[in-house]
Amino acid sequence: MSFTLQRNRSHSQSKSAIVLPICLLLFATGCNQPFDPRAPLKPQLVVFSVLSNDRTAQFVRVESNYMPVEFDPSTSLSDNAITDALVILKDSSLTYQFRDTVIDRRDTTRYRFPIHVYGLPSFTPQRGRVYKLTIESPTMGTATASVTIPARSKIFMDNRLESFFRYPELNKPDVAIPMEAQLSGYTQAYIGRLYVYYDVLKGTEWVEERVEVPLSAMDSVGYNLIFPRYPDLTLLSGEQHINMIFFNGYYLATIKERTFGRYEKNRIIYKWSVFVLLQTDLNLYNYYSSVHEFRDPRSIRLDEPIYSNVKGGTGMVGAYTLDSIVVVLPASFMGNR
Repeated sequence: MSFTLQRNRSHSQSKSAIVLPICLLLFATGCNQPFDPRAPLKPQLVVFSVLSNDRTAQFVRVESNYMPVEFDPSTSLSDNAITDALVILKDSSLTYQFRDTVIDRRDTTRYRFPIHVYGLPSFTPQRGRVYKLTIESPTMGTATASVTIPARSKIFMDNRLESFFRYPELNKPDVAIPMEAQLSGYTQAYIGRLYVYYDVLKGTEWVEERVEVPLSAMDSVGYNLIFPRYPDLTLLSGEQHINMIFFNGYYLATIKERTFGRYEKNRIIYKWSVFVLLQTDLNLYNYYSSVHEFRDPRSIRLDEPIYSNVKGGTGMVGAYTLDSIVVVLPASFMGNR
């Protein structure tokens, strides 16, 4: 009986000696299988375009999505442009075909090749019209998107406001400069900016520049330009009439910073003050919101996808329009020299 027990023990030890290496081998084999949390890549068109009335040519970028080798997308250096597409823009009565072209890339730190685009020269979209963009690629399929161009806004300004812009030194710093406007019914969001344009002599060449006037700053008493705050893209809350308030103190501070600060030793001539009003359509605003953490500066939102209005692919086709009102500054304007 002792012999049988000893033999059974020896048999069990032999089985254990065989099973253990097999388990280790299986475990080691399993560890060699790379884990990739990304889903398999489904090829699709990526389309991006912003139509606007402030230029006489429109552009569309058409590319394919890609899966970077590393988890960091910035490590990819491949050219994913789609060059076989037919890009068509239609309104209610006319059809326009974009041309295949390339544009030089200013920053070649990452990509060394030019930017491939589809361009439509000598074309400015009409306000208030609906356009449909169609992209047909033999290799990638068809994608479409629609966009409505915001109609013209109406900016209000009376003679009293013109005097504020032309002779700011005659008014107190706390004098408010209201800018009112009636926006288009197609407008989803807006941003109003106040600029001062000037010519500055740099060496032997006169150069035109502009500087933006802030809405406010940390110093609301002395009106110093410490941590200035400029207008942001603002969602309309149902009311198409807007009212933005600028203050003469920040207008003065902006002019003085250029006159006695940055260009203290240069000749400078102030030419005009311009209020520029930008109106966006629904698509552009939704895309802007999705890539700006849903207007939540204190967290990074990963529970919402990037906005896309492209059917048959992904991307964004949006629009904005610019309107402005100009006040010509007098030759005796403060700071001119």
